[in-house]
Formats: sequence, structure tokens, C-alpha cells
Amino acid sequence: MHPIMLVYVGATWAMWYLHITVIREDIRLVIMEKDLNDILNPKRRSYILTVLTLWVAIWKCLRPCLMGTAISAVLTVFHALMRDPKKLVLNTGSSKSAAIGSADSDDESSGSAVIVERADNV
Repeated sequence: MHPIMLVYVGATWAMWYLHITVIREDIRLVIMEKDLNDILNPKRRSYILTVLTLWVAIWKCLRPCLMGTAISAVLTVFHALMRDPKKLVLNTGSSKSAAIGSADSDDESSGSAVIVERADNV
């Protein structure tokens, strides 16, 4: 996890904890002799915290996870497309062992090599 993601999740958790504590203990939020519970009543605070939680979950947590998955998928597809075309089996009517291919895609010993003897041996 990225550190900024942890900061956002921690801040969201702390705000929810503070919100629940304020409701449970019936703490008055007074700033400059003005009660903030009149403006930010518990229902409004819950709505604001819910929207903030959804934003953090989607934008700061889910989006990077999906981007990492997409990058991984693109790299996997690119690697599959860049493989040696000689090793790809295009004929679907070939034998079962030829259609499956070897276990190691980079293995050169597929049994189809031809040995040619040179006549100019010295």
C-alpha cells in the first residue's frame, strides 16, 4: 500500500471514531461561543463522512488497485504477443501433444530439430 493511501484511510477512520465518540458521549462542539451541533448535526456529519469514506475507498484505494491490475494485464498480453511465432501452434487439427506445447515456452528441445552433417569436415 502506498503511504498516502494509509494516511487517507487513517484520517477517515479517526474522523469516524471522533464522530461516534461525540455522539456517544454527547459532547458539544463549541467554537468561538457558537455551537457547531446546530450546523453540523449528527445526521449531516454522517452523510459527509459517508461521502468522504466512499471517495477514499474508490479514488485512493480501488483506483490504484485497478491501475496495478490493468498494468499487469497489459504486460501479460504484450508478453504473450511478443513470443516467438515459430512456437505458436496455428493448426488446430494437430496432435494433442503439439497443441498443448512444451511445459517451458522457452525450451528449444521440442524434438523437431534436424541434424545436418557437413561434408567439409577437416
